[in-house]
Amino acid sequence: MKEPYTTILTIAGSDPSAGAGLQGDIKTAMVMGVYALTAVTAVTVQNSQSADAILPVSADLLEQQIDALASDITIDAVKIGMLPTAESIEAVRHCIDRHKLRNIVVDPIASPTLASARCGSSSAFDTLKKCLLPIADIITPNVHEAEMLLGATAGSRSATELAVLLCNEFGSRSALVKGGDCAGDSITDALYEARSGCQMLFFSHSIVSANTHGTGCALSTAIACGLARRRSLHQAAADAERTVHDLIRAGANFAFGKGGYGPLGTLSNLTSNKTNNCIP
Repeated sequence: MKEPYTTILTIAGSDPSAGAGLQGDIKTAMVMGVYALTAVTAVTVQNSQSADAILPVSADLLEQQIDALASDITIDAVKIGMLPTAESIEAVRHCIDRHKLRNIVVDPIASPTLASARCGSSSAFDTLKKCLLPIADIITPNVHEAEMLLGATAGSRSATELAVLLCNEFGSRSALVKGGDCAGDSITDALYEARSGCQMLFFSHSIVSANTHGTGCALSTAIACGLARRRSLHQAAADAERTVHDLIRAGANFAFGKGGYGPLGTLSNLTSNKTNNCIP
């Protein structure tokens, strides 16, 4: 009997610079030893200098992609990133229900629904909160996105408080609120699991690097990979935090493009650095 691949399905946009989105998720899954299936939600135009355009894939085509994969291949976990329209969010929810997909990781940071809310369009934003957050095993916003989801005043709550409020407000099973966008040399991320009431803090020192494009995508994908490999939620989150920190450090000394905003390190960078004892 042949052993099946451990798989995740990443539902996200295409990033031609391969720092974030589907391309970044595939690289992260390789680091984690998991096979990444993909469903594209949008095609973007971006490089190290700017993100200039986005073309959403139709909700019908998105649904067909997921149906084709789920009807043929066992999916061990799902990472949900960029969903540009309310219709695409609803399509993903239909597929999750129809195929009884599990281990759902929702990354609101990767979703332009938050940006659309800033521009006055609340349809996708409200649909995200109604359709996907309640069925998520874990959601992974940073502090600013968590505040926006909750309508909280900026800086009024700690990461731990925000994680608890998110689960209570939207019914998510757990929340990991990242403090990496906050000022200072020390970073604190807070994990809260609603069922047990367990809280966990992850502390790390900020790494000076211009190559942090796709950090949020990498963390949510790494968590999905851990869940796919039957790790506990806390272990999956801890492994993901450590892996992303290592990837940032592995890519810190590389130059990328004219804009200088480059991707995290790759599997080869990580392996090379570990071989040279640069990463413990």
